[in-house]
Amino acid sequence: MQTLKHLESISAEEFQVLPTNSIVKSQDGKMIVKKRNLYWEILCRANTKPENPDSRYLCVTYNEDYLGKIFGRAINMYTNFITEGDMVAKHYHKKFKEIFRVESLESPLLITLENPETKERTEIELNGKLVEFEGQQYLRAIIVLEGIAHKVFNPNQERTAIAVTTSGQHEDDDVFAYEI
Repeated sequence: MQTLKHLESISAEEFQVLPTNSIVKSQDGKMIVKKRNLYWEILCRANTKPENPDSRYLCVTYNEDYLGKIFGRAINMYTNFITEGDMVAKHYHKKFKEIFRVESLESPLLITLENPETKERTEIELNGKLVEFEGQQYLRAIIVLEGIAHKVFNPNQERTAIAVTTSGQHEDDDVFAYEI
């Protein structure tokens, strides 16, 4: 993977044409975006107290300066509480992107993405655990792109929350059912 530009200085058009697996970081290293085929992976650095790094931490999961140019404005933010064994979404949007972030440390959700035109598919296990990247701890989230179908499955024995941020308004005429 190659780091090319900083998040603060790259446009959505420039990011879109970067090769798959490119990495774009904020200048301060607090946010990193990895370009994948069907989604973009976001890493948000965990800010801990230096005197007790294993205690609580804070992760900024959306910052207009970092993500605004490639994601757009954060229009809606909501939390979806998915019951055990339930599968939700099974649709796509043509007008906006979505950021998915799982709130549980121990209960992952399985997210399946598929391009309806090419049938390319990938499955991601997403949870709220921190991941290490270049010696730092980060919270992981994903950006689901316009036109990419998604479904979310909760394989856990408990209700699990997923936080969603959209770059556009939810409108009935922009929800396209899609069976994955």
